[in-house]
Amino acid sequence: MNKMSILIADDEVLMCEELLAQFEHYQDIEIVAVCHDGDSVLSNVKELKPDVVFLDIQMPGKTGLEVAAILARQVDPPIIVFLTAFADYALNAFKVDAVDYVLKPFDEKDIQSVVEKLRKIHTAKERQKEVKQPTTGSGIQADHPRKFCVQHSGRFEVIDNERILFFYAKDRLVFIQTADDRHFTIKSSLNELEEKLDHKQFMRCHRNYIVNMDQIKHLENWFNRGYMLILKGEAKTEVPVSRLFVKRLREYLAFE
Repeated sequence: MNKMSILIADDEVLMCEELLAQFEHYQDIEIVAVCHDGDSVLSNVKELKPDVVFLDIQMPGKTGLEVAAILARQVDPPIIVFLTAFADYALNAFKVDAVDYVLKPFDEKDIQSVVEKLRKIHTAKERQKEVKQPTTGSGIQADHPRKFCVQHSGRFEVIDNERILFFYAKDRLVFIQTADDRHFTIKSSLNELEEKLDHKQFMRCHRNYIVNMDQIKHLENWFNRGYMLILKGEAKTEVPVSRLFVKRLREYLAFE
């Protein structure tokens, strides 16, 4: 079963940090982003497609209720849990299909209660996805792609996964960078790639990067408790691991 991905949205930094601390106790939860205003919530949900959004009702720009109403119109909207200091907002929260709300100030038991409810919903949704999972003609689940065919200089070039250093997004385009320092544009988004790539080999390490874990040479400390991955090859190639993805990195690498 995939981990439950969560986006936290609150204009109070301390409140976000408190939620982050609470979620560190859950091995089946992954925080993919922290936002402080309504517009950034919408852009991050579009890019990262989290399973759950913990959404403050009162935020700069679009309010949490306005953001939730917009998200509810999506084909596969995230689960909404509201954060509020006012119990009076509860009724309006459920009008936009929120599954629960957390009243500030909250404690460990409050979060645990919500997480248990979210687990049940998430498990049910994951099972529905498995039923719809495409299969090969033999009835066996389709394998991960091992090669990419990209159009380049008037022809189609085949790139083996072993040649790929990382995928990255820049200027609304997505690229493959190979070990020989070549760059190819591709049609898939990073979110689409993350779903179909072999997670044993490729890891989403940053909102703009998916790295080939077999190409890592060593790590260096980066700001805000993140890491910089130094990749193999003659030229020094660096890929950042943001703080939000450090926990996932530690699942790949045994830090002694």
